[in-house]
Amino acid sequence: MPSISDTPGSTDPASPILVIAVTDVDGSNAKLEDSILFGNFSLSVPAGNDVVGIEIVVTAAFSPSAVSGAENDCIQIALDGRTFTDALSPNEDFPSLTDGVAARTFGGSSNLLGFGSAQITQAIASEFGNTVIKYIHPSGADIFHVDQLKLVIHYQQKPGAPIQIISGRVQLINGRISI
Repeated sequence: MPSISDTPGSTDPASPILVIAVTDVDGSNAKLEDSILFGNFSLSVPAGNDVVGIEIVVTAAFSPSAVSGAENDCIQIALDGRTFTDALSPNEDFPSLTDGVAARTFGGSSNLLGFGSAQITQAIASEFGNTVIKYIHPSGADIFHVDQLKLVIHYQQKPGAPIQIISGRVQLINGRISI
Protein backbone atom coordinates (compact mmCIF):
# COMPACT_ATOMS: atom_id res chain seq x y z
CA MET A 1 0.00 0.00 0.00
CA PRO A 2 1.50 3.36 -0.97
CA SER A 3 2.03 6.16 1.52
CA ILE A 4 3.38 9.68 1.60
CA SER A 5 5.09 11.37 4.52
CA ASP A 6 6.30 14.79 5.53
CA THR A 7 8.12 16.30 8.46
CA PRO A 8 6.93 19.68 9.71
CA GLY A 9 8.23 22.63 7.74
CA SER A 10 10.27 25.30 9.47
CA THR A 11 8.16 28.38 10.02
CA ASP A 12 8.70 32.01 10.89
CA PRO A 13 9.87 32.25 14.55
CA ALA A 14 7.01 34.68 15.24
CA SER A 15 4.49 32.01 14.29
CA PRO A 16 2.78 30.00 17.04
CA ILE A 17 3.58 26.82 15.13
CA LEU A 18 7.33 26.36 15.59
CA VAL A 19 9.34 23.42 14.41
CA ILE A 20 13.02 23.74 13.83
CA ALA A 21 14.98 20.76 15.20
CA VAL A 22 12.51 17.97 14.50
CA THR A 23 12.72 17.41 10.77
CA ASP A 24 15.57 14.89 10.52
CA VAL A 25 16.77 12.00 12.63
CA ASP A 26 20.23 13.43 13.16
CA GLY A 27 20.93 13.17 16.88
CA SER A 28 20.08 16.80 17.63
CA ASN A 29 16.78 17.30 19.37
CA ALA A 30 14.29 19.88 20.51
CA LYS A 31 13.91 19.92 24.30
CA LEU A 32 10.24 20.41 25.07
CA GLU A 33 9.13 21.37 28.54
CA ASP A 34 5.75 22.74 27.52
CA SER A 35 3.05 21.84 25.05
CA ILE A 36 3.81 22.84 21.45
CA LEU A 37 2.19 22.69 18.02
CA PHE A 38 3.74 21.19 14.88
CA GLY A 39 2.40 22.13 11.46
CA ASN A 40 3.16 23.41 7.98
CA PHE A 41 2.81 19.97 6.38
CA SER A 42 2.48 19.47 2.62
CA LEU A 43 1.20 16.07 1.49
CA SER A 44 -0.44 15.50 -1.86
CA VAL A 45 -2.57 12.36 -2.17
CA PRO A 46 -2.83 11.42 -5.87
CA ALA A 47 -6.30 11.82 -7.42
CA GLY A 48 -8.40 8.67 -7.49
CA ASN A 49 -7.13 7.40 -4.13
CA ASP A 50 -8.69 6.98 -0.69
CA VAL A 51 -6.84 7.68 2.56
CA VAL A 52 -6.90 4.45 4.58
CA GLY A 53 -4.55 5.31 7.45
CA ILE A 54 -2.94 8.20 9.31
CA GLU A 55 0.28 7.63 11.21
CA ILE A 56 2.39 9.94 13.35
CA VAL A 57 5.95 8.76 13.98
CA VAL A 58 7.80 10.52 16.80
CA THR A 59 11.47 9.77 17.47
CA ALA A 60 11.99 10.96 21.04
CA ALA A 61 12.72 10.19 24.69
CA PHE A 62 11.88 11.61 28.10
CA SER A 63 14.46 12.78 30.62
CA PRO A 64 15.66 12.43 33.27
CA SER A 65 13.60 9.22 33.30
CA ALA A 66 10.98 7.52 31.17
CA VAL A 67 7.28 7.87 31.92
CA SER A 68 4.80 5.04 31.85
CA GLY A 69 1.23 4.31 30.88
CA ALA A 70 -1.09 7.18 30.03
CA GLU A 71 1.70 9.76 30.42
CA ASN A 72 2.93 8.55 27.00
CA ASP A 73 -0.41 9.63 25.49
CA CYS A 74 1.01 13.03 24.66
CA ILE A 75 0.06 13.59 21.00
CA GLN A 76 -3.13 14.99 19.45
CA ILE A 77 -3.89 15.82 15.80
CA ALA A 78 -6.33 18.22 14.11
CA LEU A 79 -6.70 17.84 10.36
CA ASP A 80 -8.43 21.24 10.18
CA GLY A 81 -6.02 22.92 12.62
CA ARG A 82 -8.76 23.41 15.23
CA THR A 83 -10.62 20.20 16.17
CA PHE A 84 -8.17 17.94 17.98
CA THR A 85 -8.52 14.22 18.65
CA ASP A 86 -8.30 12.91 22.18
CA ALA A 87 -4.74 12.15 23.32
CA LEU A 88 -3.39 9.29 21.22
CA SER A 89 -1.53 6.27 22.59
CA PRO A 90 1.82 5.23 21.08
CA ASN A 91 2.61 1.65 20.06
CA GLU A 92 4.88 1.47 23.16
CA ASP A 93 6.20 3.76 25.91
CA PHE A 94 8.90 6.31 25.12
CA PRO A 95 12.30 5.47 26.64
CA SER A 96 14.48 7.47 29.00
CA LEU A 97 17.04 9.66 27.21
CA THR A 98 19.83 7.63 28.86
CA ASP A 99 18.59 4.69 26.73
CA GLY A 100 18.55 6.88 23.59
CA VAL A 101 15.71 8.23 21.50
CA ALA A 102 13.39 5.73 19.82
CA ALA A 103 10.64 5.91 17.20
CA ARG A 104 7.10 5.48 18.50
CA THR A 105 4.01 5.31 16.30
CA PHE A 106 0.57 6.81 16.84
CA GLY A 107 -2.14 5.50 14.47
CA GLY A 108 -1.17 3.29 11.57
CA SER A 109 -1.67 2.11 8.02
CA SER A 110 -5.33 1.21 8.57
CA ASN A 111 -6.21 3.64 11.41
CA LEU A 112 -8.01 6.89 10.57
CA LEU A 113 -7.71 8.12 14.19
CA GLY A 114 -11.48 8.63 14.37
CA PHE A 115 -11.66 11.11 11.48
CA GLY A 116 -14.64 10.89 9.12
CA SER A 117 -14.60 11.01 5.34
CA ALA A 118 -15.61 14.71 5.19
CA GLN A 119 -12.67 15.71 7.42
CA ILE A 120 -10.26 13.61 5.38
CA THR A 121 -11.60 15.01 2.08
CA GLN A 122 -10.99 18.56 3.34
CA ALA A 123 -7.47 17.63 4.47
CA ILE A 124 -6.70 16.12 1.05
CA ALA A 125 -7.98 19.29 -0.67
CA SER A 126 -5.61 21.44 1.42
CA GLU A 127 -2.74 18.91 0.98
CA PHE A 128 -2.81 18.52 4.76
CA GLY A 129 -1.58 22.13 5.01
CA ASN A 130 -4.03 22.93 7.82
CA THR A 131 -3.05 19.86 9.83
CA VAL A 132 -1.62 20.53 13.27
CA ILE A 133 -0.07 18.00 15.64
CA LYS A 134 -0.01 18.97 19.31
CA TYR A 135 2.43 17.71 21.92
CA ILE A 136 0.84 17.81 25.39
CA HIS A 137 3.49 17.87 28.11
CA PRO A 138 2.71 15.18 30.73
CA SER A 139 2.62 16.34 34.35
CA GLY A 140 5.00 13.54 35.42
CA ALA A 141 7.73 14.36 32.88
CA ASP A 142 10.56 16.85 32.99
CA ILE A 143 11.80 17.17 29.40
CA PHE A 144 10.69 15.54 26.15
CA HIS A 145 13.57 15.29 23.66
CA VAL A 146 12.23 15.14 20.08
CA ASP A 147 14.61 14.21 17.28
CA GLN A 148 11.96 13.80 14.55
CA LEU A 149 8.21 14.03 14.07
CA LYS A 150 6.74 12.68 10.84
CA LEU A 151 3.19 12.53 9.48
CA VAL A 152 2.50 9.55 7.20
CA ILE A 153 -0.67 9.26 5.10
CA HIS A 154 -1.49 5.78 3.78
CA TYR A 155 -3.74 5.56 0.71
CA GLN A 156 -5.01 3.10 -1.87
CA GLN A 157 -6.68 3.35 -5.25
CA LYS A 158 -10.44 3.81 -5.11
CA PRO A 159 -12.40 0.84 -6.36
CA GLY A 160 -13.81 1.64 -9.78
CA ALA A 161 -16.32 0.42 -12.26
CA PRO A 162 -15.39 -2.45 -14.58
CA ILE A 163 -13.29 -1.40 -17.56
CA GLN A 164 -14.95 -1.73 -20.95
CA ILE A 165 -12.86 -1.32 -24.08
CA ILE A 166 -14.52 -1.84 -27.43
CA SER A 167 -12.52 -1.77 -30.63
CA GLY A 168 -13.80 -3.80 -33.52
CA ARG A 169 -14.55 -7.19 -32.06
CA VAL A 170 -12.40 -7.00 -28.88
CA GLN A 171 -14.19 -6.43 -25.56
CA LEU A 172 -12.93 -6.43 -22.01
CA ILE A 173 -15.83 -6.74 -19.54
CA ASN A 174 -15.38 -7.54 -15.86
CA GLY A 175 -11.90 -8.87 -16.41
CA ARG A 176 -12.79 -11.16 -19.33
CA ILE A 177 -11.68 -10.62 -22.91
CA SER A 178 -14.17 -11.53 -25.62
CA ILE A 179 -13.01 -11.74 -29.23
